[in-house]
Amino acid sequence: MNVDGSLRYAAHETSVDRPNAQELDGQEASVTAELSYYFSSGGITLSGGFAAISARVQFETYREYSAGVFVWKSLPALVDVSGKGLPWTVSFDASAYARDYSAANPAISPQVRDEEELRLDAKLLVPVSQSASVFVGVGWQDVRSNLLNYTFDNITGLAGFSLKF
Repeated sequence: MNVDGSLRYAAHETSVDRPNAQELDGQEASVTAELSYYFSSGGITLSGGFAAISARVQFETYREYSAGVFVWKSLPALVDVSGKGLPWTVSFDASAYARDYSAANPAISPQVRDEEELRLDAKLLVPVSQSASVFVGVGWQDVRSNLLNYTFDNITGLAGFSLKF
């Protein structure tokens, strides 16, 4: 089991594109806990967390609750890209968040914002040598809010190269 906590201060600079960015200045206190179980070719991690985010304006201040599961498994290489029979790794990550805001944003609605978020991600890691791998992944994010302008779905794809040293 792993428990982690942090206390941070965030300062945002205003710009032409974000003239009110300094309204987000504030502290973030968070705590997360993870419980992992490992087996011969993979594992599973369960996580939970809480964060309290404060800002200069109350409508940007909120509390966030989170829960997640991460599962990974090594599989025999479908194609021996590395020439050494190194296994491929497939992973799946699901996380859920609930955010309760402290006050309504009078420019948007008299209603206080509440939202829930679900994220699902899948990745494949293919080693090309002992220290280098390529990876591909796909993700889905679904944010639901009681204020419709904060509700959205997003699908992402990613590909990359990683080095271990």
